[in-house]
Amino acid sequence: MRAQGTRPWAIDGSGDPPTVLVLVAAPILAGWAVRELDAAGARVQVARSRASAQAALVRDPEPRPDVLVIEMVGPDEVRFLTRLRREGWHGAVVALGHVPPRVRASLGIARALPAPYSAHILADAISTLAPNTRGPGRLVEGIALARTPTRPQVDPRAADPAEPEPLPPPPAFDEDEIFILDVD
Repeated sequence: MRAQGTRPWAIDGSGDPPTVLVLVAAPILAGWAVRELDAAGARVQVARSRASAQAALVRDPEPRPDVLVIEMVGPDEVRFLTRLRREGWHGAVVALGHVPPRVRASLGIARALPAPYSAHILADAISTLAPNTRGPGRLVEGIALARTPTRPQVDPRAADPAEPEPLPPPPAFDEDEIFILDVD
């Protein structure tokens, strides 16, 4: 039996808790993420801007964060993740919000958690990330990314096979219900 607040982290292969960098602009959502990860026993750092997150992930001395939790609200976050990948950071990314499958695959986003958020969902998502075999301290999602289609599936019997089906819209939610906490 594990003590409360601990979990079997597999993220770096050692079972030690990961270092998670939280880059979330909404204060309520950032507070929820930090509290959830802290209660689960992860080492948590908070970045107040994309510039400070970039410094922590690619410029600061080792050890660097294993996981980035980022709120996906628009194209700025996509450009930011693209820049991180080009600069050589290959850690795991957990996105808060709706992320289309093509974007997930192209940016190597390990998990995308759409709202509403429930208790333990973030820590559970991070605790199930697989260790990367490409090098120490680097993480990959592996199977889920390998199975994510890179091109839309087209039905050859469709009226116009040149046009793939549109992606479904992101789930709608009431602004008063940003996330739901299941408090025991």
